Amino acid sequence: MHVVCRDTEHLRVLTIQSFTRRPEVSRIETSLVFSFARSGLPVDRGA
Repeated sequence: MHVVCRDTEHLRVLTIQSFTRRPEVSRIETSLVFSFARSGLPVDRGA
């Protein structure tokens, strides 16, 4: 699953509140991506 968060604290809260409380979720691994580009598509850098 890919999610967009405003900061690492937001990611932590989202993870705890949305995923770890679910009985079918036994493990979560996160990776941070600091920038990305899509070939031929504009990248929305909104707030």
